[in-house]
Amino acid sequence: MHRLMLMKQDMDNPLNKLSEINKDYMLRISELSYEEIESLFEIRDSLISMLPAYFEQYSITEEDKKCIESIMKDDLLFASRIKELKRDAADWLAHRNAAKSQKNAYELQYASNGILMDKRE
Repeated sequence: MHRLMLMKQDMDNPLNKLSEINKDYMLRISELSYEEIESLFEIRDSLISMLPAYFEQYSITEEDKKCIESIMKDDLLFASRIKELKRDAADWLAHRNAAKSQKNAYELQYASNGILMDKRE
C-alpha cells in the first residue's frame, strides 16, 4: 500500500511535471522564441500554483528539494535567453529606425528641391 501511495505521489507531483517541461525546453533553449518562452512560463505558472496544495497532502522530499534547485538553475538560463532576445529586438529596432530616418531624409531633400513642371498641349 505504501509503495502504491508513493507511485501515485510521483505521478501527481506537479514538480515532476515542471521538471520534465523544463528539460524539454532546455534542450533547445538557444532556439526558443519569445512566444515559446512566454508559453513555457504560462504552463509553469499553472504548475507552480498547484504546489501548495500538493505539499499540503504530501511532505516535501530531498528529491523534491533537488528538483527545485535544478529548476531555479534553469531559470537563470531562461532569464539569460530572454535578455538575449531583448537585445536582438533592440538592435533590430535601432537598425530599422536608422534606415527609416535615412529614407525620410532622402525623400525630404528631393521633395524640397524638386520642380513641378506641367506640360500643356
